[in-house]
Amino acid sequence: MGAHLTNLSIDWLRRYAGARRHAGARRHAGEDQPFLLRVSYMWPHTPAVAPRPWHLLYDPKKVKVPIDHREEMFKNRSALDRQSAEAQGGNLMDRETWEWVCATYYACCAYVDHQVGRLVNELEQMGLADNTIIAYTADHGRNNGEFGACEKGNYTREVWRVPCIMRAPGRVEPGQVRGDLCEAIDLGPTLLALAGLEPAAGMHGRNLFDSAEPEAVYGVIEHGGKRDVANPHKDENRGLLHLAIRTRRYRYDFAPSVAGKPLPLERQSPSLYDIEHDPEERFNLIDDPRHAADAADLNHQLAQWFESLPRKTG
Repeated sequence: MGAHLTNLSIDWLRRYAGARRHAGARRHAGEDQPFLLRVSYMWPHTPAVAPRPWHLLYDPKKVKVPIDHREEMFKNRSALDRQSAEAQGGNLMDRETWEWVCATYYACCAYVDHQVGRLVNELEQMGLADNTIIAYTADHGRNNGEFGACEKGNYTREVWRVPCIMRAPGRVEPGQVRGDLCEAIDLGPTLLALAGLEPAAGMHGRNLFDSAEPEAVYGVIEHGGKRDVANPHKDENRGLLHLAIRTRRYRYDFAPSVAGKPLPLERQSPSLYDIEHDPEERFNLIDDPRHAADAADLNHQLAQWFESLPRKTG
């Protein structure tokens, strides 16, 4: 499926290049019709089974398997995160199984890298690479055994953070490595700005290359969807609202309500991690009195942000 999608995309680019050459005989320089091509690969989405011969790329005995602190991290997680991990079954898998899972996951990533490389090579061969903006990113990440989780559905760094690689010749200085707080919705305004276009009125997000970094970014997950059939807590968690805030130093999340009804404090499953000093998020500080004020401040910011969101009417 990945190679087939790449082939279709290359065919489209070749048709575009042919039409561009034909139009060039009738137009002045600089009047070429621009294009937008979005190519969405499913890999390394679950089930992460790498195609041949990529499945042999990584030796399971030599890959890094992030389960060394699994039991300790599980105990430190919120009740909601523990429920999610238990439903996913990662704690039931032994190290040998996780070695295979990680090896094939990395192989899937390499396979996608190869397909993207084919597209970039095609742009270069067509003479389009120096006038084409490329953005390579993902909609979410995935756990690979940390605290027993093996999917998404939480706010760990493995899930919430995604790669974002951009190339814009003549517009963005190459070789930059940025660690700004940003969101996926920033991609739209950024691409429009790089193309010399103005964002639509009311468009959310910011141009990553000419605006200040925000003090925080936010997240919303609604648990207990119709497809959540394996989770034994699916009924009690149906419509559970799970909110999060991430700053340069902290990540805080909690669940304020279920099906629109406020939850009592004992069911809100809060978490607080000092990601500056604990980047692997091994230690939940929510019950540490030294961080009580930090948790309260982040909870207030998060609640204010959520209340500011537009609501559906009618």
